[in-house]
Amino acid sequence: MILLSVTLPAAWIEAAYSRGIFPWLQSAVVSVTGWVPWPLTFTVLALLPIVWPILGWLRWRRGRRLQIGRLRLLVAGSMRVLRVLLYTGAAFLLMWGAGYRRLPIEERWQLRTREVQDEHVYDVSRRLLAILHRDAPADGVALDEARAYAAIAAQERQIVAELEGWTPLLPAHIKHPPAGVLLAMGVYGVCYPFTLEANVDPALPVPFRVAISGHELAHVLGYCGEADANLVSFVAGLRADDALARYCTALSMMRYALLGGDVLQQAALRKSLPRRAQDDFVALAKANGVYRITAAARLQSSLNDAYLKSQGVALGTADYERGFRLFVAAFRQGMLTLPAPFRLPAREPSQKAGPAGK
Repeated sequence: MILLSVTLPAAWIEAAYSRGIFPWLQSAVVSVTGWVPWPLTFTVLALLPIVWPILGWLRWRRGRRLQIGRLRLLVAGSMRVLRVLLYTGAAFLLMWGAGYRRLPIEERWQLRTREVQDEHVYDVSRRLLAILHRDAPADGVALDEARAYAAIAAQERQIVAELEGWTPLLPAHIKHPPAGVLLAMGVYGVCYPFTLEANVDPALPVPFRVAISGHELAHVLGYCGEADANLVSFVAGLRADDALARYCTALSMMRYALLGGDVLQQAALRKSLPRRAQDDFVALAKANGVYRITAAARLQSSLNDAYLKSQGVALGTADYERGFRLFVAAFRQGMLTLPAPFRLPAREPSQKAGPAGK
């Protein structure tokens, strides 16, 4: 299984696994795990450090009572651990890992990413500003998180049906581990591959919780790459027939729009955020400040980067940001409509000027 996942052509994996085996696995697994309201995998991982040593100690006691030598017990125990690791690795590839080897989403969706220029990214960023101003919740209005998530989920299901050729099963629950557990490691959400459970930290402010739920759901639907999951959740969220869903998605996307690029443009974008969006960003910073453990977050980021690269994701954790440029390409090719760019009050840099130094 490991050898096949590495050596088979991407087109074969796309046809046989991503559009053949995985849809059946997804429906079978989600039909069970998706209806359980608490995070199953998180529970197992929390109990494993306690249960595993106890089981090992009991096996050792039983072996010694049967007068089995210590060396023989150690060898047998080591072989058992190796078998468990081998079975776990095979299960990972079957449930998730093979999905990293499928055809790139740019090829499947025929996205012309090379045509995306910085001015196109800036244009989309201003359109996101227009969405934030248009759809920002009014002060004192209760946020219907469940309805917003349902609107995003419905669009993601439709995207899979339209562009991937199969209809996925949506989980009944997005799982929530204890508040702050994921944030402590610098993580907002996670999808566990063995159970296809989308987990989101409940300590996040509601708008970011909704948006991250959309990202993790995209993983459940078979989009293993981080850029892929971002692209799907972005398109679905801005297509959603719910103002809060669109606001939450646009707000989350602004985290990428405000990275890099022209300093003056970024400053103008930040200054033009509506008050509600500014308050939500402050709330996110506060949540990170309360729960984030710097050393744990750095270690997790390094491990995640190494893991993604080991799965063939060349950019590692930088793949998250690539999803934003993929979205720009999708918009420019007509996959969705966006409002006109927001008119910034400050004088904008000339779009006709050439690059600096020319």
